[in-house]
Amino acid sequence: MRVPRLTCASGVLAILLAGAGVGRASAQVLGAPVTISMAATQPGLLTVTVQSGGVQSIPSLTSNAINPFPTPVQIFTQWDIRPNTGSAMSLVAYFSVPAQALTTGATNIPSSRVEARMTTGSVPAFTPITGNGVGGVGTPGGSVVLWTNNCFASSNAAACRRANRTDQLDLQLNLTGLTLPPGTYAGTLTLRAVLY
Repeated sequence: MRVPRLTCASGVLAILLAGAGVGRASAQVLGAPVTISMAATQPGLLTVTVQSGGVQSIPSLTSNAINPFPTPVQIFTQWDIRPNTGSAMSLVAYFSVPAQALTTGATNIPSSRVEARMTTGSVPAFTPITGNGVGGVGTPGGSVVLWTNNCFASSNAAACRRANRTDQLDLQLNLTGLTLPPGTYAGTLTLRAVLY
C-alpha cells in the first residue's frame, strides 16, 4: 500500500509547528513580581453649624436684672463616626477667658453672669457657664456641656454612628445685684462637638 504524500507533509508540518512552540516558550523571560500597596480611608465626620442666631445682641442692658438675648441660636450637629473611635459625644459651649466673657475696656462680665439653656439637651433650665469641658474641649470654670450622647457604647452603637440633631440654645445675662458702667460689652462663645 502506498502512503500518500499529504500525510508525510502533514507530519513535517506538525513537527515544525511543535518546534516553533517550544522555541517560543523557552525564550520567555519572567521578571520578579512587584507589589503595590493600597489603602483608602473614609474619614469620620463631625460638624457643628449655627443655622441662625450666630450674632447675639442686647441693644440696651439693664443693670440689676436678667437680660435675655432676643433670639435663640439654632444649632445643627451632624456626624458619621467610624466604629470603635469613642464611647460618647458632647456639644460644649465655652469662653476662652471665663473672667472676661464679655468686656469693654477695663470692665468685664464674667462667664458666671452668662446663662445658657438647651431644653433638648443637658441644661433644661438657665445655667451659668461655669463648668468644665469634656474630652479636652472647653475651659475650666467657663464651660457648659449642652448635650451628651452615650449611645456609642450601647448595643445600638451601629445606628448611633451616623446621625444628626438640631437644638435651640437660649442665652441670657444675669446681672442681678450688679451695676455696670456704660459701654458696649463684647465677647465670643465657642461651640464645639467632641467624640471621646
